[in-house]
Amino acid sequence: DAYRRAAELDPDFASAHYNLGTTLTQLGQLEEAIAAFDRAIDADPGHGKALSSKGYVLRTQGKSDDAASVYGRAASILTGDSEVLIGLGKSLQDAGRLAEAASTFARAVDANPHDPEAISNLANVLVQRDDAEDAVAACDVFLEHHPANTSVLAAKSVALNECGKADAVRQLVD
Repeated sequence: DAYRRAAELDPDFASAHYNLGTTLTQLGQLEEAIAAFDRAIDADPGHGKALSSKGYVLRTQGKSDDAASVYGRAASILTGDSEVLIGLGKSLQDAGRLAEAASTFARAVDANPHDPEAISNLANVLVQRDDAEDAVAACDVFLEHHPANTSVLAAKSVALNECGKADAVRQLVD
């Protein structure tokens, strides 16, 4: 209610609309959340977090192309934000735009080389593109510094399996 009142008192206060959108998202009121994010973006077209959050909601609704478009705008504002790039990459992947998704996940890894979600998503999309060897190599670079990360180990296992290296998968899990 406080965010709703703040947004009503000052319709040009982008942060109030953004906070309202975030709360509505958490409550599962996704259409209302999108409307609140739109009001935040109208008040401040450079509000990257509102754009990113709207992209998240659109992706949750299965609107992958729309989400990718909005996430793309957010990524141009929040340059180097691995979380935004991951959201963009997932939206592109959902839309079947695998080459763009791989490129975007690679940008996320460049932005934050220690983010297991970025490397896991990169590996998964590389496997989808029949580049399992590259997926294994990407995981290996990450695992040199974080050898016990389970999400990257799982992504590497999938990639190794796609390469026909069942023995290597067994060694990985032993």
